[in-house]
Amino acid sequence: MKINIPILAALVLAHVASASAGMIVTNPVETVRGTLPREWTILRVETNTYPFYRPKGNGTSIFLGLQGKKYLKQDFSAVLYIMPSEYEDGGEDPTGGQAQSWPPRLIATTDKAKVYLWPGPQSEEWKTMQRDILTALMKNNEEQRTMGARVPELFTKIEVGMDRTSVESVLGKPTMPALSEGQTIWYLPAPTIAAHASPYAPGSIGIVYDRNGKVTKKELNPQI
Repeated sequence: MKINIPILAALVLAHVASASAGMIVTNPVETVRGTLPREWTILRVETNTYPFYRPKGNGTSIFLGLQGKKYLKQDFSAVLYIMPSEYEDGGEDPTGGQAQSWPPRLIATTDKAKVYLWPGPQSEEWKTMQRDILTALMKNNEEQRTMGARVPELFTKIEVGMDRTSVESVLGKPTMPALSEGQTIWYLPAPTIAAHASPYAPGSIGIVYDRNGKVTKKELNPQI
């Protein structure tokens, strides 16, 4: 039986919002190990792999699980993927809703890596999973904490008619690219919200470009 993708997407998005950061730690496996709650463990680490339901790539996956849990068909509770920065992931849903699960979502981009997370149903056992993992993995945590306060200021610097190069000199690379021409491209980490709330968007500032790469619309995430 296929899972209702829109409903599953909403559940996943409640816990996963894209973020951007400058650098990732040099030993992510041990860093994640030191971040795990007492009930969680690293089940296995695989190399030369890529997020399921996404295009092939060459990265590292860290499979997480609850200690003592007996798994049946799926032998893990969550999985983290660390991919090269040039990895092309196929967009928000590469399968077009045809898969039985939602693909791992992009939660961070750095100059040298992209980080994806599939939290799984057991994420309810670790409600701060994404936040804890990102805080541990990213070196510039202070920059991340202060970014939220700077978003409104950065928003005022973007004007209709600006070219994309100028926009990205202010905002950096997108946290979530548009899936097709004319759709909103989101920049900067999405704001932190309550665990029960649904995120408005996977970023803080949304930009729409015309076919010539000029800004036609800008939008500030109302949850800022």
